[in-house]
Parts: sequence; structure tokens; C-alpha cells
Amino acid sequence: MRILGLPGSLRDASFNRQLLELAAEQMEGEAELVIFDEIEDLPLFNAELETDPPDPAVARWTRALREADGVLIASPEYNGSITAPLKNALDWASRPNDDAPLDGHLVAVMGASPSSRGAAGGQQVTREVAERIGAVVLDAQLHVARAPVVLDEDGLADEELRKQLAALVRALLDATAARCRDRT
Repeated sequence: MRILGLPGSLRDASFNRQLLELAAEQMEGEAELVIFDEIEDLPLFNAELETDPPDPAVARWTRALREADGVLIASPEYNGSITAPLKNALDWASRPNDDAPLDGHLVAVMGASPSSRGAAGGQQVTREVAERIGAVVLDAQLHVARAPVVLDEDGLADEELRKQLAALVRALLDATAARCRDRT
């Protein structure tokens, strides 16, 4: 199985990228998590840019989604919502309307933030946008609050958060495996 990891932050050393890397460790032997590192290359969505052939960055994003069996989004919360790069990527994932690459995909959402809310507001908005596009968003979530304290070079310092990450990854892998079996 192939899971596409989408960090909503542009920072190379972001807490959310670190969460994706920790999730990848949990998937070893069952699935490959491929982090889409080109979110900043996507042009701002503009219907006039929907050309044939598409913009190269949009084509890479669309191909990555189509090749994935599931999607794991990890994003901080910016002012109670999602980051502009994440919203832009989701907007491109909704096009074209009749063949959107995110439509029907399994999606799990998690996030880390220095705040005490753990990116909860941003995750809710991410879930709403993904569902609007047609994604099947799993109930499992992970809210990592006070990220500078609980995330270190060894991973999640909090045992309960480690269990929640494992549960989220397990839910995504199980749902994805079931869907892959149903396709055969």
C-alpha cells in the first residue's frame, strides 16, 4: 500500500513533518508513506491555469494523489483555520470537478501546534474541505498540543500521544487495506 503524506507546513523541520515521519515508522512493513514535498510549488489556484497539459507542479500533485491508496494530512493551525498552502493543494485536488483526484480517497487528519489546542480548529477545517471534495475522512484524529514540549528528536515524549498516533495509523492502514481488497 502507498500512503501519501501531506504536510500543511512549508518548514522543513516542522512539527507536522515530524509527525508524518513518526507515522511512516509505524507503517514499516505494511505500507510506504511518501511525503509530498512540493506543496509550495503549486501555483495559486486559478481556473485559468487549468490547462492541457497542466502546470508541471499540478501534474505531479495529481499523479501523487492518483498513485496513493490513502492520504495522511498533518498540518498546523493558522488563526483557527488551515494554512494557505494546504488549502491551495486541496483546491487543486478538487479539479477537474468530474474527475477530482481526491474524490473517494481515504484521508486521515492530524496536526501539531505550539498552542494548547493542538491544531484542532485547523483539523476541523481540513476535514470539512476534504469531505466537500469527496474524500472519505476517517474519524481517527491526533491533536498534538504544545508541540515544542512533547515532540523532540526521539519522537513523541507523551505516551498517550504515542498511543493516539498508533491508533490513527492503524485506522488508516486497516481502512486502506480493506478498500484495496475490495478493489480486487
